[in-house]
Amino acid sequence: EVAYVLSEIMGGRNALLMVACSLPGDHYSINDIKRLLNSGDQSNIMNLLNSGDYKVSGSAAFQSGVFVGYNWGLEFMFMDVHDAKKSAIAGFGVLGSV
Repeated sequence: EVAYVLSEIMGGRNALLMVACSLPGDHYSINDIKRLLNSGDQSNIMNLLNSGDYKVSGSAAFQSGVFVGYNWGLEFMFMDVHDAKKSAIAGFGVLGSV
């Protein structure tokens, strides 16, 4: 619902939408989430984050930001994580055409 409201209110305007959450800090979990985001698989993103298998703090904010991004037609890009010990990740959405 939050994603829908933000999309309706901010659609067609210049906006910076930032979301923050604490995702699992291992290389494999982050790559699972990136894979689902890149495939646009909203249902499995929700299932994964709400399953309890991933310890996520702030998942509602993350999901809302992702769904607003999908609604706005953004392409999600994330820094590559190659080291299994590094846990920081940053991502952004790019509007394909204006």
